[in-house]
Amino acid sequence: MKLKYPKFLILLIIYVATYLVFRYSDFDFLTNLISPLGLLGAFLAGMMYAYGFSAALGVAILVVIADRGNVWMYGTIAGLGALCSDLLEFKLLRYSFATELRRFFNERWVLFIRRRLPRVLKRALFPFLGAFIISTPLPDEIGVAFLAASGNISEKDFALLCFILNTVGIFVVLYLGRLF
Repeated sequence: MKLKYPKFLILLIIYVATYLVFRYSDFDFLTNLISPLGLLGAFLAGMMYAYGFSAALGVAILVVIADRGNVWMYGTIAGLGALCSDLLEFKLLRYSFATELRRFFNERWVLFIRRRLPRVLKRALFPFLGAFIISTPLPDEIGVAFLAASGNISEKDFALLCFILNTVGIFVVLYLGRLF
């Protein structure tokens, strides 16, 4: 049996497995691994936050380090890590989820919606969806694809937008981590 979206299925399995591991175990092993790394740990967590297959682990690490130091410093450094990942994704997207994204965008129901949406709405909707996805722990590959599909965006504008969006999302994770 050939799966239509194998990478998305693997991504879902990773999210569920990460949730189960962190739901039913303690954070001691992760704390002992990441805490000594300090800001480097935040940078690596930010890099993982941006990639679909490691986003759940990146969020878990951010939750663990939330109580370890200055949230503003950790959030900014993690945001820089996410930016590095997104810039790499921007250049290499076609090697990752590109095939499945193209297949998804060519699904009959997606084409139906795309053809029915007024051009003005498409110009606003794709960047909004892309920005929303990038700011969350959802796979940035999808958000990058939406931004790329929305029209021309310079690498400089893309970098600034991704840094701001990822950093805001990371700050939310860090503050939620402090609450729990």
